[in-house]
Amino acid sequence: MNKNISTVSRLVAILATAIVASASVAFAHGEPERVLGVVVAVDAQSIVVEGSDGGRVHVSLGSETEFVNVDEPGRLSDLAAGVRVVVVVDRHGGDAIATRVRYATAGAVGTE
Repeated sequence: MNKNISTVSRLVAILATAIVASASVAFAHGEPERVLGVVVAVDAQSIVVEGSDGGRVHVSLGSETEFVNVDEPGRLSDLAAGVRVVVVVDRHGGDAIATRVRYATAGAVGTE
């Protein structure tokens, strides 16, 4: 009986190790990072987003950054302090670079 318990314990340990290893690989290649919050500063090169925890994230904008106002094409000029955003970012080293900025302004479809 002890031999069976020992075998089961080893099997559980091996499975747990495999699950943890596969989860870390999936995380590294999984969903893109998202920054949610309210714009506190914006210029032509970057936006600063404040999350619900009060922390701020500086996100660089690039030539490929896509702006989406609800489900319509948007513009950087739509963004201002106080606009709620969801920013999809790629990390390059320690830098966060926006690939998509989704937001809703007062006149957007579905927000009235």
